[in-house]
Amino acid sequence: MKKQPDKIRICVDAIISIDNNILVCDVEDKSFTYLPGGGIEVGETIPEALHREIQEELQKDIEIGTYVGYFDQQFELNGKYIHEICHIFRVNLVGVDTTEPLESFAEVPSVQWVAIDELTDANLKPDILRTKIPQLFNNNFQETWHISQNEIKLNKSV
Repeated sequence: MKKQPDKIRICVDAIISIDNNILVCDVEDKSFTYLPGGGIEVGETIPEALHREIQEELQKDIEIGTYVGYFDQQFELNGKYIHEICHIFRVNLVGVDTTEPLESFAEVPSVQWVAIDELTDANLKPDILRTKIPQLFNNNFQETWHISQNEIKLNKSV
């Protein structure tokens, strides 16, 4: 029997790239990285949430580009079972055109630029993004993702 989630979380993430490098956020113990973004608040549109999250995390303005797709996953965190649906967009940082270090703010301990072919070394989560992001760049962002829980489970070893 499938476990019922304690919480459903709708979020939005950004693929921010410069010169074949992707901006990722570190968790506090640096055990893995994730794309910048976060939860959508009640009454907030997806673009509003994306602007707010990047402003909170990086204190930068953005231009929202292509809708990349979504991933749908369920996981346990701190004893709670969470169902997360995350929409992903290609995003440009206004006024940032080099991979010089950026300062992080809010609850993000640090951010770093990672070469697209080094996403596995950076332990990007969810794991499937390590293969999907390079595919997007190889296809010039001509596809849209619809990544289900089953695909995420199948790609855990990636």
